[in-house]
Amino acid sequence: MKTLFSFLLLTVVNLVALADCAGSGIYVWPKTSEISENPVITVEGYYSDQKIIRSIEKEYHLYLKSEHQLVRLKLIEVLEGQMDLTQIVLKPLKQLTDGVKYELCAFSTPKSPSSLPVEYELNIPNTKWTVKALNDKTNPIFEQQPQLTGSTVIYYGCGPSNFMNFAYATNETTAYLIRTTVTNIEDESSITYYLPANGKGELSVGHGMCSGAFTPILGVKYKIEFSLLDGSWNKSKTVSCEVVYNPEQG
Repeated sequence: MKTLFSFLLLTVVNLVALADCAGSGIYVWPKTSEISENPVITVEGYYSDQKIIRSIEKEYHLYLKSEHQLVRLKLIEVLEGQMDLTQIVLKPLKQLTDGVKYELCAFSTPKSPSSLPVEYELNIPNTKWTVKALNDKTNPIFEQQPQLTGSTVIYYGCGPSNFMNFAYATNETTAYLIRTTVTNIEDESSITYYLPANGKGELSVGHGMCSGAFTPILGVKYKIEFSLLDGSWNKSKTVSCEVVYNPEQG
């Protein structure tokens, strides 16, 4: 009976893990309620929703819509993660108005000059920001370059999570992203992705049970490059380090 109970419990845990990994998801950054007058916006698609993200500026365009304005977002970059993630980086085609609330929305690309765009529901979460003009022209800096504090592997029902963990310090006080490039020194393959800062001076580079930007391999040596991008398009200098992924099991 004890063996049967253990088997049933393990089955339930695995089913829950598989359910957690299922389907789709779209995630928008920044998660703050305010943005600058010239903001950086990223939209990320997980698993089946990657096809929506890859269709932006082909089948659809993203806009910021207010009561009296419709501002198109220009696609700046498309970044492919190594494990079921696709990310796009966007910038408004004109400066936003201080104090105005905007909502992220999607419209189809007109099929002809005479046709009108149609607003679409693309499973994008309801995202609204109020503009706070910062007139920010100051580049962020690393006050302490990222240093490896340890690596982990944790085994779950439908796969492990693998991370290389770093600590760093910066002078930046607003929301910002960390552009991270991981290069496998052995085969020279390289992946770049923007990781959101958690506000604690900690950064994890890798993937969770279901998805992630990077898939580090046991024993492989990597060159990792980091640079800061704040919410007003100010960039830091790039810094780098070399690490070997030798995780402790959790």
